[in-house]
Amino acid sequence: MAINFDDIFNDMDFDELTKVDKPKKNVNESPEVAKFQEIIDFVNDNKREPKKTSEWSHERALWARLQGFRDNDDRAALVKKYDLNGILERPSCWTNNDLTDNQKVEDLDTILNESNSLDDFNNLLDVSRYKKTINAADKIGRRKHAKNFDQYKKLFEEVHADIASGRRNILPFKQYDIEENRFYIQNGVMLYIISISRNKFIGDNGKLNARMHVIYENGTENKDLLLQSLASSLYSKERNGRMITEVIDGNSIAEDFGANFTTGYIYVLKSLSKDPEISKISNLYKIGFTNNKIEQRLKNAKNEITYLNAPVQLVLSAEIKNINAQLLERTLHHVFKDKQVIFQDDKLKKATEWFIISLDDIEVKINKIISDLQK
Repeated sequence: MAINFDDIFNDMDFDELTKVDKPKKNVNESPEVAKFQEIIDFVNDNKREPKKTSEWSHERALWARLQGFRDNDDRAALVKKYDLNGILERPSCWTNNDLTDNQKVEDLDTILNESNSLDDFNNLLDVSRYKKTINAADKIGRRKHAKNFDQYKKLFEEVHADIASGRRNILPFKQYDIEENRFYIQNGVMLYIISISRNKFIGDNGKLNARMHVIYENGTENKDLLLQSLASSLYSKERNGRMITEVIDGNSIAEDFGANFTTGYIYVLKSLSKDPEISKISNLYKIGFTNNKIEQRLKNAKNEITYLNAPVQLVLSAEIKNINAQLLERTLHHVFKDKQVIFQDDKLKKATEWFIISLDDIEVKINKIISDLQK
């Protein structure tokens, strides 16, 4: 059997079994606190967390020990009051960033999940009832990669589209039942309950329990999740549990909350330019924003550089409610930055909102942004 040295370093008894006898101090200190204090000393001295070095070292041992504290709630609770740097709060995959550096925004997930994201994108949400979800690392237990995730991926995309269009709503999880074929949000991650076992049993808390098969939008699944475990997590204020409604016909629940304030329109255009250097580019689209009706904004396209001095065809549009539409446009431009077209023609250099990307990808991303902002 292969030996996992990280697990050895992470073992609660490792330090005791390998320690060298030292003169005893008259200090009544828990061994766990002493172990954690060593990590704190490293962080304070180096202004960063210990890294998983390629060679075996004292630093790698501290790295493995830190993961052990993070992954064991009981151990973490023993030392939490000493954690002035907040290193226990960070997910285990966060290991190599300097504590003093500002994390660079590289993609949409970073924008949505950073604790200061609402400050960075000031007023992206216009209504206070939408609270940002803290996407903390899950205690995933038996969660594994879902081999057949492709058959569910489209389902999650459709739900995001329904939420963005108002056909579904996200509600705080209160006195709701957990049912098969329903969608919920746990720790900011949408999940779908594929099945609930018919073999019910009474759990340790005296409540009726059952095992479930659950799939998550991040591509993992748990075939043995306890119903009461999920219910407890969804009820927890810290985890900000949510339930997604079924498709709503007629008047939307959103109207009951007054969620009907239009902030603008996002539009996607295809160029009808006859310039061969432009017309030969496949999947070339402009992503824009307007406060007014889109048709009015486009009526003079052939005379404006931003539209490549040519007629355009409207291929996708979205009326944005309760979310700052202009900042949504900027977010999309940021997300697709690596797809942006930089025209070499001096006359067209000011046309900076054109991207080479499929229309489906644009639509999916718009829907997911709006949906994620409401979790």
